[in-house]
Amino acid sequence: MNLEKYKFRLEQIDQLIRMRSTGSPKAFSKKLGLSESQLYRILDAMKALNAPISYCKYRQTYYYQLDGRFYLGFECKESTLQNVRGGFGSVPYVGDIPYRSKQKRKFPFSSYFG
Repeated sequence: MNLEKYKFRLEQIDQLIRMRSTGSPKAFSKKLGLSESQLYRILDAMKALNAPISYCKYRQTYYYQLDGRFYLGFECKESTLQNVRGGFGSVPYVGDIPYRSKQKRKFPFSSYFG
């Protein structure tokens, strides 16, 4: 599976989990066009990347234990940001890309793959 297809599939899974509309594992895998074993492997991989995924037997849906979303991305540490003086004061930047905040930045893959 190429990276774009895998990324798209992870976004679908993430959206359905956030909406709590996955259904049973069998129904969830059918929505995604996967086998149940493929679904379990993907969910295990997401859990290995610290996604707090659980399953509610009563509602028959997967959900995140914490509010948030799953993404493939890159996080830039504040120490790598440099300050540039000019215009209206100090503007931190990474390479040629200016930013207005000195907080940690997350760069989701979705911005790079359109």
